[in-house]
Amino acid sequence: MERTIGGRFAYCLPRFTDDAQPPSRLKFGDEAILRDPHVKTLQFVHVPGKFKYYLPLIDVSIASHRIGFEPGAFTARRHGRSVRGGFFIDTGTVYTRFITGGPYERIMEAFKEYFKPFKLRKAHSKATDFLKLCYKIPREGFTAFPSMTLHFNEGNDLVVQPPNEVVQTENKFCIAVGGLLMVSVLGAYQQHDYKISYDVRNKALSYVSADYLLS
Repeated sequence: MERTIGGRFAYCLPRFTDDAQPPSRLKFGDEAILRDPHVKTLQFVHVPGKFKYYLPLIDVSIASHRIGFEPGAFTARRHGRSVRGGFFIDTGTVYTRFITGGPYERIMEAFKEYFKPFKLRKAHSKATDFLKLCYKIPREGFTAFPSMTLHFNEGNDLVVQPPNEVVQTENKFCIAVGGLLMVSVLGAYQQHDYKISYDVRNKALSYVSADYLLS
């Protein structure tokens, strides 16, 4: 199978609510190569005994505020018979999640600080019960949502644009980020509007905004 597809596959996920976009197509082999000067490439992080696609995340920014995690905050480490920590990419996880006991709490505090000047009322949405930070939309047309930037090593950044950082239900919105006990995950919702290519043989992931590559 790997020989047939050249060890490469790629996809671009449309937003769940955008009916105007065509469905995502999975590409293989040479068709999966991203050719553009804006393409960024990361080497996968090897985690013994794990077969997920781990990425070298080092820090996170909410809007223009860089949180400043200590080195190794997202490094996978042996925890008894299992592994705790690390950050991997996964289309089977809907929303991005950060490991609890530090990273998740600090990231959610950064979101709260961003929204403080707007004096929004907290809310709860049963439709998104797993998402803990929700607010009532103060007025029609409110769009002052923050971006989230994932900072990887060697200066590689992946910017999650505001529409892919919130989920709106009725007159409420929730930050589309959750917590997880043992690991952090880049979910499908935050991968929208990016073309993402996996090079299994060379253990690398490449990505570029779909604004640059429209075909």
